[in-house]
Order: sequence, then structure tokens, then C-alpha cells
Amino acid sequence: MNPFEIHQTPKTPDDYLHEGKLTKLTNELRDKSKELQGNTPQETILRVIEFIQHKIKFQNLEKEDHEQWKRVFRSRSAQEILESMTTYGCSDVTILFVTLLRSAGIPATFVDGKRLDPNGGYRSGGHAWSRVWMDDEWQEVDPSGSGMGFDHEKASHGPYAILSESLDPSDSVMNSYEAWVEVEQAWKKKIANKLRLEDADGARREPGEGKKLLHELEVSNQYVFHGSPIPNIQELKLSQSEDLSSGRLEIDGPLSVTASPYADIAIFRALANQDATQFGSDEEGHLNFGASQKALDLAKLNVGYVYVLERSDFTPMGGSEKSMGWRAIKSQKPVRIVRVVFDDLPDVIKLLKPKPLTK
Repeated sequence: MNPFEIHQTPKTPDDYLHEGKLTKLTNELRDKSKELQGNTPQETILRVIEFIQHKIKFQNLEKEDHEQWKRVFRSRSAQEILESMTTYGCSDVTILFVTLLRSAGIPATFVDGKRLDPNGGYRSGGHAWSRVWMDDEWQEVDPSGSGMGFDHEKASHGPYAILSESLDPSDSVMNSYEAWVEVEQAWKKKIANKLRLEDADGARREPGEGKKLLHELEVSNQYVFHGSPIPNIQELKLSQSEDLSSGRLEIDGPLSVTASPYADIAIFRALANQDATQFGSDEEGHLNFGASQKALDLAKLNVGYVYVLERSDFTPMGGSEKSMGWRAIKSQKPVRIVRVVFDDLPDVIKLLKPKPLTK
């Protein structure tokens, strides 16, 4: 398996019988699924693939009208695709495929893949396919290509690394053209780093060793930590204070530099999307963390930076030495900068369920 792969076993099969934003069932979709249903799951899958590949027209909108293609990229629902009888690429095909299968009672996932360079360099492009639950196991199916028996690591137009697995693109890392561009840029950066990280002191470290170093600094009680996705900040400027326990800005509070005495909090904030994450502590003071699947998928692509600061310049925001947030009322120059990646995140992160779609 490629070391960059974000490979995860899908949740329970029943989780992938639900509707997503782009895979909502309509009467037309139910009727078409019933029309294509075979005597076995395998026969149904083959008939759906045959319908899509031979009855649905493919239009290469990416070449014909690139700007329009960017606007509609991963935004068309299964109903819209069926009504138009036209697909614009593998994403449209897979959206329609998983919707028809789920209507027939066959669990199916939407898989996002990033094309790899077998020689270890950067290679642009990606692909969408599915994994279906059949014969008590998840099996890969490429409805826009080879069909059943697909292997993303051996594909002739690949190989691919799995980036995310979801109900449909609206719940994936690449839910728009702009998001896909971000992933490509992050991938370039990750390839360039080769998963080997270099701190400001010149020491080279493997993934996971950044956390070890930061924990050693934490127990010395001499430092606090500020996490950021921005590299090489030479001086942290004063800004509106943020209450780390609630994530809210203190509008009436003084301008300050905010940090935490807990390295894990800084690592978490450096790598995870704060809009889809949470952290706190229990009555005994143990830290706990939560993140959505999308936030974790993005964290696996990110490189973050933890700025180590002199503790003597900071005071606890809650008055207690155990407060998660501390602040200084003057700008701060970091003692050192430690780069962190996904393997440096806290060992236990609770998976936050996305909010259900309103009907």
C-alpha cells in the first residue's frame, strides 16, 4: 500500500444505504433501479453498469467548456444526471451508480482517489469509484471503467491512493472544483516533504516524532504552544483573544497572543479544520478531542506548525494553572518551530457525526 494512502474500512454496510445531498432517491430513480434489479446483487451491479456505460451519454464538458465544467463539478444530483441522460465524468457516473444500488438494497460508497506516480514524484489527476457490500465484504467497482474486480492500486490509469470515502461528493474532501485544487496543492506539498520533516533547528524527524518532542518540552513546564497551519512565523503578533475552551473570540478582551500549555491542543489546532472540530477536558482534567470525518481526511493531507513559546510571558486565561488557554499581552518570538503531520495528532479523537440534512 502506498504510504500516502488514507485507507479506511467503511463503516457498517447499513450506513451506506442512506441518502446523501446528491444521492437523494426520487420516484424516477426508484423505478429505474427496480427495472435494473437482477436476481443477485452481482447481476444487479452488472446491469446498472451496463445501463450507465451504454445508455447514458458521456459529454467531455471539461474540454468543451472548462469554465462551465468547473461550476458544475460534483454539484449534479443523481436525479439531474438521470434526467439529462448525460454524465460529465467519473464523479457523475459514480453518483448515479451508488444511488441506483442503494435503492436496490445494496450498500455502496463513493470513493475519492488521487493518482500516484509509481516513481514517488507528483502526478496530477484523480478518479472516483465505489466500494459495494457483496458476499459479506467490501468490493471495489469502477462503474465508469473496468467495472467489477477493480483494484485502485493496480489500475492501468492509476495507481491511486484513497483520499476519502463517503455517501457522495457533498460529504467528501473534494466537494467542489476549488476543493479539488486545494487537494492537488496539498498533495504537491506532501510529496515535496516526502513525509520527512525538518524543524527550525535543522533536526530531521519522522512523522510521530514531532509529538514526542513537544511532549518532552511540555513536561518541563517552561513553555506554552501555539498551533497554526502557517509556516515560519518569526513573530506572533497581538490579535483578538480567543477562549480555547469555547473557541469564541473575546470581543471585549485585550489584544494578546493565545497559546496552550498542552502540546496536543496546539498540534490539533495546527492540523484540523477548526469549524468541524472540538476539544475540551473532563472533570479530572483529561483532554478530549472530536472531529468530523472530513476534517480528519483533510488533516491527513496537511502539514502544521507548533510554535514553542516562553511560558514566563503568559498567564492563564481562566485563572488556573490547568487552563487550556494562556495569553501574553506582547508579541512573541518562538523559541523553536516544530512541524507536525497526521501521525502527531492525539491518539484518541472522537468521530463527530455530520448534522443530518433537513428534509
